[in-house]
Amino acid sequence: MLAVWLAPAAVSGWRGLPASVTATTGASPDGRRVHVAHNWSWDPARVEAPADLSDVVDGTSVPAGTALDLGAWDVRVLVTTGVPLSRSS
Repeated sequence: MLAVWLAPAAVSGWRGLPASVTATTGASPDGRRVHVAHNWSWDPARVEAPADLSDVVDGTSVPAGTALDLGAWDVRVLVTTGVPLSRSS
């Protein structure tokens, strides 16, 4: 039980990631969730968007559940669309 407490389950929403893909989630100053997905392989990978997202670089909309293709050694930076997270003072 102590090990579960020391290493809690991820809450970023990314599920079923291929072994070569990592996803990190944090909060931007305006309260939106920022997601960074990396493919650490020469082989392309595909992941499922955990929420309604927008690509930071080109503005492409990525609805929740949509397949997100990552090329070899690719990285995508995305932000949640919609209402920002509430922030405590």
